[in-house]
Amino acid sequence: MAIKAKTTKAKTATKIEAESTEKIAALEKMTSISFRTRQLTKKKAEKIFSDMGISTSAALNMFLTQVVRDKGLPFTPTTRKDTMGGVKDDADTAGYVALEELWEEL
Repeated sequence: MAIKAKTTKAKTATKIEAESTEKIAALEKMTSISFRTRQLTKKKAEKIFSDMGISTSAALNMFLTQVVRDKGLPFTPTTRKDTMGGVKDDADTAGYVALEELWEEL
């Protein structure tokens, strides 16, 4: 009988280890996020990330990881008045070089 008990314990340990491995794999599954942003903003950000040697995906993962760690935004949101010395019209800060760029994005 003692032999059967050891075999059962070994099987149970193996089963627990397999369940733990499955749980870890489930936590590490990747998913996709899709969101809309201005084309020019995306291009400018991609250039900055490229200069830093990281991909846009890596940068966004860093942001999300920091949000989870901080349990909030990793920066203090401000209004345009706080950052630009006065409230400005969207057209003043949109970053469009030509009206055609704006229309293409709309």
